[in-house]
Amino acid sequence: MGRSGFASRFSVVSAVVIALFAGVAYGDVIVDQACDDLSLRTTSRGAYFKSAEDFRNVGQTFTPDANNIVGVDLYLFRSATFNVVRDVTIAIYAAPGHTPNGSPLTSVTIQSDQISTAGYDWYHLDLPEAPLTAGGIYAIVISVEGSSHNGAISLGMTNKDNAPYAPGRNIERKDGPDWTTTWSDAMFRTYAVPEPSTMCLLTAGVIGTMLRRRR
Repeated sequence: MGRSGFASRFSVVSAVVIALFAGVAYGDVIVDQACDDLSLRTTSRGAYFKSAEDFRNVGQTFTPDANNIVGVDLYLFRSATFNVVRDVTIAIYAAPGHTPNGSPLTSVTIQSDQISTAGYDWYHLDLPEAPLTAGGIYAIVISVEGSSHNGAISLGMTNKDNAPYAPGRNIERKDGPDWTTTWSDAMFRTYAVPEPSTMCLLTAGVIGTMLRRRR
């Protein structure tokens, strides 16, 4: 291989490395965990937040592969009768034994009227980045301000007796302290920033492939 060929190959490899790490620097994110196959969704009910006789907090536990979380997607719907504006808070908790514990690790609050009454849809919610332990158990917990609501917000669920997301569980809580699990999973995705070590492995693989192809 001549000098010109080596220089060309080196310039291409350098460009790939810069592009990959620039992506990390600008905060590119990946889907870390998900239960988002809408063909498994039930159309008969969701997990409702309503008045005292219904569940006040609902959510989903998950087991991350990543060491952080920066956002979630949730499949939500608001009843047309829910005509008062309330705070809706989405928080991430440590959840040993699939039970949320302690203070939230991160959270975001939106207004209930940001959720459509036209039908279920995906809502992306950015979270302040929080560290997680890969392989640990955490919970996405949703709560609605106030004790009595004229209507309901609901979180989309999979069909009865169909819980495809094995590392987690759908969880619900009424006014008391106890959490219960249901027969299905919530529809969700979690997002994370790739770890530098992950990007190093990815870069090495891309570079190796390019070098082999250019021989």
